[in-house]
Amino acid sequence: MPSPSSIFSFDTLQVHGSVPRGVLTAALLLGLVDFGLSRADWPYRKYPSSYVGAFLAQEETLRRDPIPPRIIILGNSRSKHGLLAQDMEQRLGLPAGSVLNLSIESGDHYDNYLFQRRNRQLMKSARLLIYGVDAYEWNASFPLSERFPHFAGFADRLNLDPSIPSLFGWFFRTEEKPALFHAMFRRINGALSAAIHLVQPADANDPPTPEATTTPAKLGPVNGRIAFWYRNFRLAPNRQELLQRLIATAQEDGQQVVVLQLPFRDEYMNELLRNHASDYQAYEQSIRSLDGVQVSLFEAASAAGLEPTDFQDWDHLNTVGAKKFTRVWCQWLETHEPQTMAALASVAR
Repeated sequence: MPSPSSIFSFDTLQVHGSVPRGVLTAALLLGLVDFGLSRADWPYRKYPSSYVGAFLAQEETLRRDPIPPRIIILGNSRSKHGLLAQDMEQRLGLPAGSVLNLSIESGDHYDNYLFQRRNRQLMKSARLLIYGVDAYEWNASFPLSERFPHFAGFADRLNLDPSIPSLFGWFFRTEEKPALFHAMFRRINGALSAAIHLVQPADANDPPTPEATTTPAKLGPVNGRIAFWYRNFRLAPNRQELLQRLIATAQEDGQQVVVLQLPFRDEYMNELLRNHASDYQAYEQSIRSLDGVQVSLFEAASAAGLEPTDFQDWDHLNTVGAKKFTRVWCQWLETHEPQTMAALASVAR
């Protein structure tokens, strides 16, 4: 029979004591990853093309603006590429830097509401807020961008995405970060490949790089493009509420708000009205129910003097098309917002 001292020996305690130390170490490492990497902004500043990186880059653009902005544009990729800030300044007689296009790729109501909430003091100087919209921002079946799981607090998740994965992501953010980790791996792998390529000169018989052989992607079928945006379309009142709150904040700061939909290629608009007319009308009615805003919904490109060659795809303008539409948009502002334009002109002088 073993003695009591052998049961409670130091060696026995050391073996059993190693388990909690291992668990503690694992928890500490997970905590470092979760709080030091997954919740931090700095990794995304290394990847400005990522969703979160694009958001942070636009914040930096606002902070570095040499003068207080007078016109701010929020929205998505269509307003980002379709409205040229410098052209607007020239046509409206405003100083350089007074028009800021802070639209972001795949921007939705949460993104823009969050941007205003984080940067309200820097945005207060603007007298006009142009808000670019598209139907997917109203579609409850369309997922929010990757910025939502990065920035959203518990209340935001409970309101906009009360699913178990979303709520768990508030507690343990690393679970939601595979895209970030994949991007980091690709960047490290690319840097290593470039370093190896510098050490080993390319053979003259080596095949051309993929970049040299890549051709522009063909324009896919228009019905597929529309089906992607309008999949299982149903209005999301809680998302629109974010836009209404953004508008209310802008009005408190003395800003006039104009909601803008940029034009589509004619074939796109015809197909949309043919197959999703009721969805589009519900989206349009929802926009027009907003309080205290001007609404301008451009639809078919030809109505705005645009041609198919002015687009890079079904709905994004190319540089030539953006120049044309920016001119049309400035004319619209001068016609429909004369008091705001006059106030901006007086400040410019």
